[in-house]
Amino acid sequence: MRVKKILLAGSAAVGKTSLSRRLKFGSFETDYKSTIGVQLHELRIEMDSGTFPMVLWDTDGNFGEAIFDAVYAKGSAAAILVCDVTRPDTVVNMINIAKKFSEVFPGRPSMCIINKIDIAEPSASMLEEISQQSDHVALCSAKEGTGVQEAILALAEQIAHRERL
Repeated sequence: MRVKKILLAGSAAVGKTSLSRRLKFGSFETDYKSTIGVQLHELRIEMDSGTFPMVLWDTDGNFGEAIFDAVYAKGSAAAILVCDVTRPDTVVNMINIAKKFSEVFPGRPSMCIINKIDIAEPSASMLEEISQQSDHVALCSAKEGTGVQEAILALAEQIAHRERL
């Protein structure tokens, strides 16, 4: 199977790098620098149908919707869009990026991750609003690892299913 490019986008400091590091290395670090441009993390997800190779394109949180004007979004098979449950402005930004991803890449799967659930739980209205914009919503804590593996597996399965159609 060909390696799939996965765009990882959202506001600054929502935990995109922490999520990608949790997936790649199985750990959480409190001491890291903000991403400038993009960082790449190669992953191999084990599924019932075999190994699913992907590269996470962990993007700078300052891009916002402008990420689609940059080369970083080109050729994405799917997107992981991240917000911080404790910062409502990041939810709005994630929803806007999700809408734009659907416009630019119609039919390609996206997943909205509500991160930092170790700090707070999302409200019912937040979940409803996000669910209207994404194929899949996951509640995660990059710090504790909660929901992270399940979220990436669900996205890999969505991509594989789309390719079988």
